[in-house]
Amino acid sequence: YGELYAINDNGLENTTKNEVNLKRKSILNNELNEDDFISFKAEDEKFQVTIFTDVDCGYCRKFHNEMEDFNNLGITVNYVAFPRSGLDSTSYSKIVTAWCSANPKAALTKMKQGLEVTLSICQDHPVEKHFLLGQKIGITGTPAIIKPNGELLPGYLAPEELLKRLN
Repeated sequence: YGELYAINDNGLENTTKNEVNLKRKSILNNELNEDDFISFKAEDEKFQVTIFTDVDCGYCRKFHNEMEDFNNLGITVNYVAFPRSGLDSTSYSKIVTAWCSANPKAALTKMKQGLEVTLSICQDHPVEKHFLLGQKIGITGTPAIIKPNGELLPGYLAPEELLKRLN
């Protein structure tokens, strides 16, 4: 029980956390592909993050409203759906609408701005898969930022702070 640490030249290294990150990264890489994401790509990409998001989450909205700043810093955001209230909720129907929309980025942006979007449900959306995957890897709230190495950064981070943590 507990965490295992290794002593090296740089001090203590949490090997348990490293293993959890590797496992999380492996699960995400095996379960998700480009078609699963609603992506906001940086022109001069330095990093990609996967973010479990909910359209009704205040901090998810704050994060999304700063998308241009994240992209300008070279951070590409790949959104994955995580309706916090579950699969039988209004949030679920809303986020499914984004993935089923002809223009998912625009629909997601409108919903995160609090604007009304006509709800539409399609058969081949990945929202349920995303939600169950999030539960499998320990997501309990949104936004949940996953770094390229699999490390989970729970909660909102400002653009400069996220860049610092990615570096």
